[in-house]
Amino acid sequence: MQTKLIVDGFPSSFTEQDLKVLLVPFGSVLSVSIARDPQGESLRMGQVEMALPEEAKQAKEKLHLSYIQGKMLLVFWQTNETGK
Repeated sequence: MQTKLIVDGFPSSFTEQDLKVLLVPFGSVLSVSIARDPQGESLRMGQVEMALPEEAKQAKEKLHLSYIQGKMLLVFWQTNETGK
């Protein structure tokens, strides 16, 4: 089972720490990264790796289509496909 999630739509002011704090209630967060443009501005999308598949599943189920600071979150499983 998967442990890596894509979280999309959070506020542009979110830092890696903010994203981690959002996911910690669901379990151990192994890594967090936020996609940024060449100027360093957040693209409002990040990757999160949870320690256990059950933690990732719970986080996905609870956070997908939820709202944070007025922004709707979309949470997907990270795929390992290339060429996209």
